[in-house]
Amino acid sequence: MLLGASAELAEDATQDVFVVAHRRLADFDPRDPPRNWLFGIALRVVSSHRRSWRRRMRLLAQARTIVSEPPPTPFELTAESEAHDVLRRELMNVPEPQRTAFILSDIEDLSVPQIADRLGVNQNTVYSRLRVARRELCARLMQGESDKPARAETSPPSSAKHTPRRNRSA
Repeated sequence: MLLGASAELAEDATQDVFVVAHRRLADFDPRDPPRNWLFGIALRVVSSHRRSWRRRMRLLAQARTIVSEPPPTPFELTAESEAHDVLRRELMNVPEPQRTAFILSDIEDLSVPQIADRLGVNQNTVYSRLRVARRELCARLMQGESDKPARAETSPPSSAKHTPRRNRSA
């Protein structure tokens, strides 16, 4: 086992350490002990191998989940499509700077520093735009829920209710 790497990864990691060392030989300072230099390379290589392994395990778990889930029903597909339509429609009512920040963050999955760089604004500006966009979108969606007509009751309308007649012969 090499620095916490599994036996399967140890051979690959060991080989990668020497490949990196050969590639970075110009960076080596002969006044420093080569053992420390190689150990630093080994730590980074093993860390990279572990990250790759974890990423593969996550993807494998996701693939298992996808395979084991039943396909969505037509009702679920319709409901999802309608929800997307409502979100898209309400999102268009959010002011453009906030909408752009929201889309880049919550739909395109960019980080705040990436958004700030892409838009050429300060990171705090991005945080502010996101907060405003989320609050406004949430309010609009909640308002839409309260504007929906109440579901029809299962009982017939009051005019159709049966009222017993009095017997007038008595």
